[in-house]
Amino acid sequence: MANSGYYRDLYKEFEQEAEDYGRDIEKLEQIKKNLSGGLYDEQLAVNREINDLVEDLKKGVRHNSVFTNKADDLKENKEKSSFDDASLGAAISSLESEISVLQNKKRNAELKRDEAKRKYEEEKERERQEILNRFFDK
Repeated sequence: MANSGYYRDLYKEFEQEAEDYGRDIEKLEQIKKNLSGGLYDEQLAVNREINDLVEDLKKGVRHNSVFTNKADDLKENKEKSSFDDASLGAAISSLESEISVLQNKKRNAELKRDEAKRKYEEEKERERQEILNRFFDK
């Protein structure tokens, strides 16, 4: 039968593994946030500038429908969202899949850690009882 030190070491190993998965998940979440959220803010800023430009052009040359129509055509140059880009959307989906896999691995490591801790506590108590029995049996 394994001693309590074995289960303590096992506990520490699974605890470290769970922490490593947690750090990896955080890094991937940050990358995903940068791809979707960070670019989104920039896209909004560019689109706002285009809208302002179109409005200024329309105000500058009034009563000329050809010019107004050309100014309105500039709105087609607005930035699309990150998910409209097939490659970027695929990258974000891949990140989400990898995050999900890591979360499952982390949960599994945490379950193994908790089981090792339980066995450690049991074995430590068994060893303690064994020492007490030897001490009082003499």
